[in-house]
Amino acid sequence: MRSLNRNRRAFLKAASVTLAGGLLASRASQAAAAFLASAETKILTGEPLDATEIHHLEFIREEEKLARDVYIVMAEKWGNPIFSLIIESEQRHMDAMLKLLNYFDIEDPVPDDGVGSFTNSYIGGLFTTLTERGIASEDEALAVGAFIEEYDILDIWKAVGETDVDHINEVYTNLYEGSYNHLRGYVYNWEKNTGKIYTPQLMDPEDYKDCIGFDTQAKQKQNG
Repeated sequence: MRSLNRNRRAFLKAASVTLAGGLLASRASQAAAAFLASAETKILTGEPLDATEIHHLEFIREEEKLARDVYIVMAEKWGNPIFSLIIESEQRHMDAMLKLLNYFDIEDPVPDDGVGSFTNSYIGGLFTTLTERGIASEDEALAVGAFIEEYDILDIWKAVGETDVDHINEVYTNLYEGSYNHLRGYVYNWEKNTGKIYTPQLMDPEDYKDCIGFDTQAKQKQNG
């Protein structure tokens, strides 16, 4: 298994060669959709998944639902279009994770797709905490969006560092590339609204800087 600390910058560098597009038309979203259409025809090889790999698949499935559900609440509360736009991407991420779970015959931890319904109690607690925080103000809602994207990126980096299954990593790559775009979008809107410079809430400053500067073309399209 690979170490996150050895590889996360390599992931950023390697992925930057292939990422294109902005919030609405990112390669991450296109690749995720392509995966959904062709997953059944791909042959996965290698040893069976271990408990850590299975845990990540289950957790990230619910984690993507957390993002979608919080953004649904924020979109209804504040009407800011960025939430509605990213909801669509988070649904694709959820669908991509479900394809992986089904392929490996792992039970879906999301038996109830209703907003705020979670099997994992920790994620359920995050939903409550983050929605309560986000309904306080629109600026706080945007900060919550950035928090969730930082959280997702860090978790997916960790998951990538703990599997060697190529097609799992293909999906994870699509997810974190999408999250870079989402993070930029929330940060841009938060800074525009507040007139302040955003400080990362979870990420190491250098890692955050790498994510924000990940793809200049995508950033320009998103902010233009």
